[in-house]
Amino acid sequence: MTQEALDAEVARIAREKLQPYGCDLAVLRMADGLTRFLIEVQSTGKRYDLIKSFFHRDDKLIPEGGLTYDSRP
Repeated sequence: MTQEALDAEVARIAREKLQPYGCDLAVLRMADGLTRFLIEVQSTGKRYDLIKSFFHRDDKLIPEGGLTYDSRP
């Protein structure tokens, strides 16, 4: 998949699946080449890291504490 195709698909998902619920999808391309996907709640500015929400505690698939978030606006 080309970068342009990926960008278009991410924009489509954000527009069709998240924005009607007051959320945006933030894509952070890290210096180490990894890409992080965050769901940002428009009303609060809180960001929920999709990777951390699944893999941040004891290598369990779903964390006991629920979603984690990045409180940066």
